[in-house]
Amino acid sequence: MKKCVKCYNEIENTLLDILEAEKDMAKCLSELFCNLSKEIKNVYPIELRITLAKKLIDSYACKEKAMADLINAINCYKKQRKEIYKLRLILTLFLLYKIFNC
Repeated sequence: MKKCVKCYNEIENTLLDILEAEKDMAKCLSELFCNLSKEIKNVYPIELRITLAKKLIDSYACKEKAMADLINAINCYKKQRKEIYKLRLILTLFLLYKIFNC
């Protein structure tokens, strides 16, 4: 059981590290987006400016979706983990019931 708890702690720490890295990336991307959106004003012809702006927005949206998917996956993992604990408790109670009611 201790090995299992250690494994869960390592997973939790890894998930926190991933979220911390995502937070840092989001901050950098936000700064990049702001800086590039200012610089795009200097691009000519206007068609190229529009294309660059569209690609920038599409790329930013794609990364935002990936971050949302990651957060949803982590939430799903945590919900599943809670369900496993509930199942273990139910099985333990069932076994105790059977042992003491023989």
